[in-house]
Amino acid sequence: MSNKNIKLRIAWIIPTVFMYLAFLGSGVFLIWNISEMDNGMLGRWVTIVLGLFLISVLGTLRIMGWIKNNKI
Repeated sequence: MSNKNIKLRIAWIIPTVFMYLAFLGSGVFLIWNISEMDNGMLGRWVTIVLGLFLISVLGTLRIMGWIKNNKI
């Protein structure tokens, strides 16, 4: 594996890790404050948490596919 591929993998993996951290942080925030939120705010936060989860999983699947196909 070339040095360029390792740098490219790191460049794609770091934002995905940050997305997982944002998902976990938002999820913890939602769980801690769920009793104090009205329906409008709860719906927004659930949408944000689900969106972050979807972005994280799709990013992981994309990276795994690229690694499997030896693109990075």
